[in-house]
Amino acid sequence: GQFGENFTVRGLADDQVCIGDRYRIGGAVFEVTQPRVTCFRVGIRMDDPQMPALQVSHHRPGFYSRVLTEGAVEAGQEIIKLASGPEGMTVAELDALLYLPGHPRQQLLRALRIPALSGGWKASFQEMLDQSGQRGGNAGLTDASPPPAWPGFRPLAVTGIGRESETVISVHLADPGGGSVPAALPGQFLTLRLHPDPAGRPLLRSYSLSGPPGARDYRISVKREEHGASSSAPDQPATVADHRRRTATP
Repeated sequence: GQFGENFTVRGLADDQVCIGDRYRIGGAVFEVTQPRVTCFRVGIRMDDPQMPALQVSHHRPGFYSRVLTEGAVEAGQEIIKLASGPEGMTVAELDALLYLPGHPRQQLLRALRIPALSGGWKASFQEMLDQSGQRGGNAGLTDASPPPAWPGFRPLAVTGIGRESETVISVHLADPGGGSVPAALPGQFLTLRLHPDPAGRPLLRSYSLSGPPGARDYRISVKREEHGASSSAPDQPATVADHRRRTATP
């Protein structure tokens, strides 16, 4: 979607959905794990640098979920709530607890008691609890992300293309020299620099990694759109940048 979401839904407002809630969509079961991390990239995508701040101030960050049961999912299927998360803390509450002023100790302790809450957010809230009065800033927002696997863009070779459905293909990308690629973490993605029109400007598109853990190559899955500017291009030779950004914690 326009905000980079995997699911665009009607309902499931951030001030109603709680961390730990479980939902069934089609044959898959999901558990809500954390608010979406507010990032400057959404401002670039929307051509509005204020967009991240607006998401926080309006309490509408969106949220991430982990897959508990794999299954086929299609547009138009009913979203069925299976269970409520303990503590009853909504996505909007958790997001405000990290990003907005005021971090009540009891609220931090409540958040840390939620088993489904992702490890990164638990670490942030624990750091806020441990923060001394002399230390400035919000310790929970300290960037502890791993460094990039490589700087900038690097070439990767297309080693295989598989059809998942009538509209979705999977593309395997590997080191051109035959070596292994840096191990990927769940939720990470690759940014491809594509040239569907040799005479035009390159397109940058991000695709989530869909391969199994520990694979020696990367796999991305792409849905072909009839009027898509780039969805027919990923099976062509590409230059890839791994931004090493975690979009969801499994």
